[in-house]
Amino acid sequence: MSKTSIAVGSLVAAILGAATWMIWCGFDTTYYPEGTGGPYTTWQVVCCGITFAVLAVGFAYRYSSRKSPFFGSAITGIALALGFWLAWTIQAGMTDETGLFLVGAMMLGTGLTLSTFICVAVGVALSQLVLRREKATSDKVEPSAG
Repeated sequence: MSKTSIAVGSLVAAILGAATWMIWCGFDTTYYPEGTGGPYTTWQVVCCGITFAVLAVGFAYRYSSRKSPFFGSAITGIALALGFWLAWTIQAGMTDETGLFLVGAMMLGTGLTLSTFICVAVGVALSQLVLRREKATSDKVEPSAG
């Protein structure tokens, strides 16, 4: 995996991270009276989390290599999380009057770091499993019919 490929993948991951936030939750700033405590409904947060996890596992799978399984995967995972975090932080900073968005940004950063680490580990494990199976299949010698 070339450094240019990883850089382009990281840029795409950052854009998709920001887009994940904006598509699922960023558009909604209305507080709901049902006592949810915030402007987001459960389905929005669940779908946002699932989308983030699928993207993180996908990028980790795509950018894992035999020689360096975690390098490209970790870089693209960090870019995905950073894009998501930055989109949330900018939007929260523009709408918050108390300054408490910084606490939220730290909490979100902690959660994103942990979840990204788990998703990258899953993606790398899947990638390495596929690579091992491909190697095992290519190492088998077909008996000649002769």
